[in-house]
Amino acid sequence: MVAKPRRTIISGKVQVNFIVRGNVEAIPTQPRNTVSSILKLSTPEATAFDLAGYYRHCGWLDNVATVLSEMVEVIDPEKLVTVAELSPITWVQRLGYLLETVGSEEIWQPLSEYINAKKPVRSPLLPSVTIKGAVFSKRWQIYINTKVESEI
Repeated sequence: MVAKPRRTIISGKVQVNFIVRGNVEAIPTQPRNTVSSILKLSTPEATAFDLAGYYRHCGWLDNVATVLSEMVEVIDPEKLVTVAELSPITWVQRLGYLLETVGSEEIWQPLSEYINAKKPVRSPLLPSVTIKGAVFSKRWQIYINTKVESEI
């Protein structure tokens, strides 16, 4: 994640693409020691929002659900709400639904309360798919217009 557009880096067979997020400096991070330096890594809660928001870069919603199912043990539900304030409301809706699909109620309940207080516009889970015939989730104010399956 970067604050301003940056060119792709190619080194041999490795290609690094950068994703622009205007408020990247406000996103919570945690330090991680490496052999040569200290890196700033996204917190589990911020990573969860990035997965829900940039699902196309993560192998789509099934892969996001799989990763989230592995992350639920390290996600702090109250910190999720803090990061929700820094994220688009559609990301909050999508992440809440995905966490409900893979996690326990204690993880997603604070996001449900956040959504209830914000009263967002109804949105599709997957924007590129029609909502015709989709089931509506009142809790998340989202049309479930695709099936999401975690591999775990």
